[in-house]
Amino acid sequence: MAPLTERVGAYSTLLLLYLAQLQSLQDGAASLERRIAEIFSQFDSTLTSITGIGPVLGALILSEIRDISCLASADRLAAYAGLNPKAKQSGETKSSAVHMSKRGSPYLRRALWMAGAIAVRYDPMFKAYYEKKAAQGMRHINIIGHVSKKMTAVIFAIMRDNKPYEPILPAA
Repeated sequence: MAPLTERVGAYSTLLLLYLAQLQSLQDGAASLERRIAEIFSQFDSTLTSITGIGPVLGALILSEIRDISCLASADRLAAYAGLNPKAKQSGETKSSAVHMSKRGSPYLRRALWMAGAIAVRYDPMFKAYYEKKAAQGMRHINIIGHVSKKMTAVIFAIMRDNKPYEPILPAA
């Protein structure tokens, strides 16, 4: 077996290689994000006015939805994203639990989920909605699902009207 000093030298060399590889990946990701933001800025989109949606998520959402006029309502957008409720059923037996259908675009669903998770921290409207659902006894992951569905309604209205987002606070 090799002496301890030789093994330490090999491990430190491996660690330096992994760190260089990680730095290269981070630089590549930053470059890609800048390019996405550059291309996204060419579109006339107000999606980034919504708290939690930056240029990368905005580009992803816009590329998945494409033309909002093809969707009749915010509920249709939620169904397209797979955020609509689905009851489990077997024959005549119906479960009381309702789950997310997850039948739509997984990319759009993930983007809405990420935007919702950010919005509950920084946007007063989504934060109030989160607190309302938490007061009803819901768990965090379920609340984020509800927030994501609410995010689809906001996105639908923003894209349909082509107006910037303005949070509407519930009456106290």
